[in-house]
Amino acid sequence: MKNWLLFGSLVLIAAAGCSRGPQTLLLDSFEGPLSYQTVDYGSGNGATLEVSAETGQKTHGEQSIKLVYSLEGGYLWAARGYNLDVS
Repeated sequence: MKNWLLFGSLVLIAAAGCSRGPQTLLLDSFEGPLSYQTVDYGSGNGATLEVSAETGQKTHGEQSIKLVYSLEGGYLWAARGYNLDVS
């Protein structure tokens, strides 16, 4: 299930990145603090990505993860989960 969620998130980001300019994507229903053990993200070669908790727009639970990105070129990635082993 985690792999499908990660794959789906990456597909959404890649598809939305086909358009130019800053974009926003919300991943709903993520509980707990955002830290290096729950969210891994990055960008390079001209792309930018900001990740934050969003409590104003959500369908289920207490918060969503808000991804604000600009993909003018380069690449970006984002993964969410619990007990991520990021090094």
